[in-house]
Amino acid sequence: MQVPAGGSSPSGASPHGAALPYQAVLFDMDGVVTQTAAVHAAAWKQLFDSVLQDPRLAGRPRRDPFDEDADYRRYVDGRQREDGVTAFLASRDASLPAGGPDDGPDAWSVHGLGARKNALFLEAVTRDGIRAYPGTTGLLARLRAAGIPVGLVTASRNARALLTAAGLDAGFDVIIDGQ
Repeated sequence: MQVPAGGSSPSGASPHGAALPYQAVLFDMDGVVTQTAAVHAAAWKQLFDSVLQDPRLAGRPRRDPFDEDADYRRYVDGRQREDGVTAFLASRDASLPAGGPDDGPDAWSVHGLGARKNALFLEAVTRDGIRAYPGTTGLLARLRAAGIPVGLVTASRNARALLTAAGLDAGFDVIIDGQ
């Protein structure tokens, strides 16, 4: 939705006639709208703990398991999947060929492991669902009732599926995601 410069909404006023203080409000996904960090961390742990035990991992990698708190924050949180795979493996003195974006979850490559992590994450979301933060959903409802456009800006390539799982598939006027 385009908002005219100098106006807060297409009409410039709330439904109550008062001028609106914002032209639009933008939200991030993980940790702001949805409670997905623990689901991501668990999927990374499941992936990396199995990869570290795989005999195909060449060299002399350290085999200590993925720490869902420290390793998650240090190596994968906020990064593109492939960058997280590369960073974590480097932390364990291991590496894999990059592969390509079309590598599936069974490919023994950085892109393949990224695809496998995403599959594990989506399985958990499908099985267990995800929660939206109640304070955020309340704020979204108030903003929409006031006629203030709301948008979601996220690097997630799963934004629409996550919003659907959280019951917020119609909650945003604009979605800019990793796709």
